[in-house]
Amino acid sequence: MRDMRSPARGVPGPNRRWILVNAIGVTACVNLVLNAGIALVSVIGADTVPVWSAPLLGGPSIVADTIGTLFTLPLVTCLLCTTSVWWELRSGRLTPITAPGAVRSLLGRVPARRLRRGLAFGTGTALVLGPPTIGLILALPLDELSPAAFVVYKVAFAIGLGALVTPLIALRAMADVEHHDSRG
Repeated sequence: MRDMRSPARGVPGPNRRWILVNAIGVTACVNLVLNAGIALVSVIGADTVPVWSAPLLGGPSIVADTIGTLFTLPLVTCLLCTTSVWWELRSGRLTPITAPGAVRSLLGRVPARRLRRGLAFGTGTALVLGPPTIGLILALPLDELSPAAFVVYKVAFAIGLGALVTPLIALRAMADVEHHDSRG
């Protein structure tokens, strides 16, 4: 029989608080500012942002930006979040955890070193979420967005993606008993 207990079961209170405050709250604020800035810069001089366009030829497009975000956001988030969690583990503010069974079997396959881990999270996120996300975008009855609507889309997408991947990244880092030093 499958273990249906909550993934938070067995995660100490300070670690759960860290995930809520930092992995969800702080990450949302960072994603808001960074992705709004990136989107605003990318639409300078654009009248519209098409659903599909060759990124180097036609400027930004919704599909190209989404694919880039699906890879880049988890990669950068992993580098920053893992470093932060390791620092908190070293300081004693967080304690190493043993992830619950299903989470442990999934996250235990992720590399131990930060850059490789970030590349794995970025690649995995793009491969798993890319096809359905792009399929949904292409199925919508739209050909383009205004620059303002594109900025709103990019920010909302980044905040949602961050809320999905950052807690998993944090849980994996919290399970790094032997890797919470400054090596990377």
